[in-house]
Amino acid sequence: MKKLLLVDDELHRAQSIKSVMPSEITAIWAQNAGLGIQALRAEKFDILLLDHDLYHESGSGEDVAKVVAETQNPTCKIFIHSQNEAGANAMRQLLSGFEISRSAWDNGQRMAPGLPEWLKAQA
Repeated sequence: MKKLLLVDDELHRAQSIKSVMPSEITAIWAQNAGLGIQALRAEKFDILLLDHDLYHESGSGEDVAKVVAETQNPTCKIFIHSQNEAGANAMRQLLSGFEISRSAWDNGQRMAPGLPEWLKAQA
């Protein structure tokens, strides 16, 4: 069973992602950067789904990316689904050496294109 960490502050996104997640993947949802960082320091993950704009005082996706680079194996697969292009690019730079995919949720709040297929490929 592969372990996935989803760092996103939006409940509807978390629910949408869980609805397409293969049964071979077990997920932890961190609703803000602080919880994401705590989870990353506690265990290793096979898959990470990361957002940049986390509206909480505990930090942004860049703060999470720094801890990913410090704590996770470079074999960990990462999907950045942020709408913030500049923030997503900053996260990519912090995560050089990791395999990263990227697609943003659209303004109509439809799932990031390619994410369901990407998740199936990781299972």
